[in-house]
Amino acid sequence: MADVTVKVDPQHLQKLARPTQQVAAISELTWNGLDADATLVEVMFDRIDLQGIGTILVVDNGFGIEHSLCSSAFSSLGGSWKPRLA
Repeated sequence: MADVTVKVDPQHLQKLARPTQQVAAISELTWNGLDADATLVEVMFDRIDLQGIGTILVVDNGFGIEHSLCSSAFSSLGGSWKPRLA
């Protein structure tokens, strides 16, 4: 499997880290799975003692992007991958 370098705008990360955005991110990932015709979407939380949630994992069995297109689709964070592949 090839490595993909992702370029991220620091302001984009700050926006994503806001508490109100975390719920929206989980919702978005869940809907992404359903849009990919998933019949199962699992949301798992890894709790860190009294500090709260350390990891949130969203896994689905939907059909995603073709492997050959992953490098160009995921080389930047933010926005839709669809226009970048056109």
